Amino acid sequence: MPSDLHETNLAEYKNLAPRWHDWVAVQNAAARLAAMIFDAVSAAQDRN
Repeated sequence: MPSDLHETNLAEYKNLAPRWHDWVAVQNAAARLAAMIFDAVSAAQDRN
């Protein structure tokens, strides 16, 4: 978790889209992306 999260109001942060105002939503999106990247890298290595 970012160290400055308690000081940052995500609803006011640089016109951030509403879907990113919730830290749990950010964490979930990052976890999905990490899984997709891992799967892509693993598949690429399996082909080599």
